[in-house]
Amino acid sequence: MRKLTLLFLSMFFSCLLFAQVEPAEYKIKAEKFKEFYEKDQPDSLYQLFGKTIKASMPPDKAGILLAQLKGQFGKLNSLQFDSFKSPVASYNAAFEKGNFTMNLSLDNEKKLNVFFFKPQTSTTKPVAAGLKELPFNVNTTDASLSGSLVVPEKTNGKIPVVLIIAGSGPTDRNGNSSLGVSANPYYLLANDLGKAGIASLRYDKRAIGKSTTTKSLTAIRFDDFVNDAVALIKQLKADPRFSKVIVLGHSEGSLIGMIAAEREKVDGYISLAGAGDKASKVITEQYKVRTPEVFSASKAKLDSLDKGLKVSDNHDPMFASTMQPYVISWFKYNPQTEIKKLNMPVLIVQGTTDVQISVSDAQNLKKAKPDAKLVLIDGMNHVLKDAPADLKQNIATYNNPNLPLDTKLVDAVAQFVTQLK
Repeated sequence: MRKLTLLFLSMFFSCLLFAQVEPAEYKIKAEKFKEFYEKDQPDSLYQLFGKTIKASMPPDKAGILLAQLKGQFGKLNSLQFDSFKSPVASYNAAFEKGNFTMNLSLDNEKKLNVFFFKPQTSTTKPVAAGLKELPFNVNTTDASLSGSLVVPEKTNGKIPVVLIIAGSGPTDRNGNSSLGVSANPYYLLANDLGKAGIASLRYDKRAIGKSTTTKSLTAIRFDDFVNDAVALIKQLKADPRFSKVIVLGHSEGSLIGMIAAEREKVDGYISLAGAGDKASKVITEQYKVRTPEVFSASKAKLDSLDKGLKVSDNHDPMFASTMQPYVISWFKYNPQTEIKKLNMPVLIVQGTTDVQISVSDAQNLKKAKPDAKLVLIDGMNHVLKDAPADLKQNIATYNNPNLPLDTKLVDAVAQFVTQLK
């Protein structure tokens, strides 16, 4: 029962990315700021300010402010909504001279009363000695994906490359999230694979980090993430440096990776802490911890969403009207069905102290794909670290970027990749 409750909470928080919508008034002000910044219109910019800012800045100083901002940051290439925690909205501002977080809040008159910038910093360190990290970018019809390619400095001919696909929520290329994860699992995995002579590509999901999209967050669908992975696979397959392309999907990325690997054939597929049941079934099970009345009402709505039908909105983020289109697009896929389609070597890896995905999930995937190799790692949790079953100690590893990955995981992945024919 405890694991079921924890799983429910995990899914709840991972869905916040799509439940947390940019407030309309903030969206208007952010777009106006970008417009006036780009057009060099200080007077128009000044009209966005509320009494608090105007009290400390005479109108003739707006031009000086704008000139200072442009001198310090350069051209504003993109401005993407990140999060809202009343009364402050945060945006990822990609300037010519660096990436910054722009925070702003509005007063009662819907005017800017606070706005400031802070540099975006990374919790990662340079890659290990003997490795090099290179930028890797792919543009699709509606997204610009930014990633990091890690390769050994010295190679003897072509080498295999692993595409690392992130899990749910606002997860970046390093496996970190604004929802409380800073464990650096994908950064560490890239380093460890590099030491084993295996290249890797990890990337920011669209609208996260340095990756952008022309779509609003509420317009994003599950298939968008699949299409992004397909575009990256195609780029890697066309790269003469690599002998084989392997897809590794973690958590929700497991399902994304399965579908992408089937659509754009690769040499091997790895499911890492991936769900073994359809999302609608998993979430229905999670609602069983609620009262019978809530469960009955929620199950009816989940059944409707599973059929592709929208339901009435309420205070539960799962049924928010803005989130339902994404949920419907996600519910239509069953990992047991998708993994059966894969005509390539498959590795399924699962930790025994994972409080978000269970061993039974991995076993369900193995049952659906009998010729897959199943590796259960004793004591590994969801962020791929050695962790006890105790909840408090387990979750503590989610914010420890210096704790190494479970060595058995690295060994299992490296062995699978190097033995591919």
